[in-house]
Amino acid sequence: QIDDANRDRDSYKSRMEDALAKNASARSKPEESLGNGITRNKLPGFDVLSVDSAVTFASGSADISKQGQGTLRKVAQIIKNDYGGRPLWIQGHTDDTPISKSGFKTNLHLSVARSLSVIEFLTGQCGVPQSQLICVGRGQHDPAAKGRSDVARAKNRRVEVVIATGVQPRPLEIE
Repeated sequence: QIDDANRDRDSYKSRMEDALAKNASARSKPEESLGNGITRNKLPGFDVLSVDSAVTFASGSADISKQGQGTLRKVAQIIKNDYGGRPLWIQGHTDDTPISKSGFKTNLHLSVARSLSVIEFLTGQCGVPQSQLICVGRGQHDPAAKGRSDVARAKNRRVEVVIATGVQPRPLEIE
């Protein structure tokens, strides 16, 4: 069962990376606002829920704010209502500003810590099955906006939930 789960994971990952690479221009398409700082972007085979890190985290922190907890509760409801049983990549993103005071070694470390914080909240506080969630840290390497302006950097600081919609949902529990 573990070998099957690993093959499934690798297959989902490969298809996600291919779809996102082929559809990099899709980020410029209008996003659907779901309220509370959450947007949804539909790509062929994948939906991406994006949460601005200003809503969820203080600068340089992986601790979820009170406002962020409310926002993530809404994300959990969307996941349960619209994406039950589908694999979900929880991706942490940062801007390109070098880490100086936060205690994290690099932006990649910060992005992984944020992704893990979101996963722990979604599973521990919201009942999203851990078997559905995959932790991904992207650091500054997948910007949503180009440039070094404050506006561009703010758009790049986010957490995304990438959902494989092009596959049939199924439980991923391993016993």
